[in-house]
Amino acid sequence: DMGVQANIADRIGIMYAGKIIEEARTEVIFEEPLHPYTKYLINSLPKFGDKATLESAPGAPPSLVDLPSGCAFHPRCSFAMEICRQEVPEFQGVGDRHRVACWLMQKGKKNEQDS
Repeated sequence: DMGVQANIADRIGIMYAGKIIEEARTEVIFEEPLHPYTKYLINSLPKFGDKATLESAPGAPPSLVDLPSGCAFHPRCSFAMEICRQEVPEFQGVGDRHRVACWLMQKGKKNEQDS
């Protein structure tokens, strides 16, 4: 329960298909989520007094015995690139003790290093 975690944990790890895909201080996860799945999770939480329809990730989670190639979230991700379908992204630091496994973030870091 993300609401409970927000009140008791200093850091949160977000899991998808049995792997941690994002990890950071609790306030960073809630205020600046980086992985598309984490963003869906945060947007799916009800907000006090808000009667709007909650957003959730499209599709269904994969079977853990038959994971898709590449990033396990790519079939549900509206930002998926070809590399997402082919290779599993590394779990890398992207800021002050903030780590994420997403090609979107790694592509940005690679472009910065190439400049």
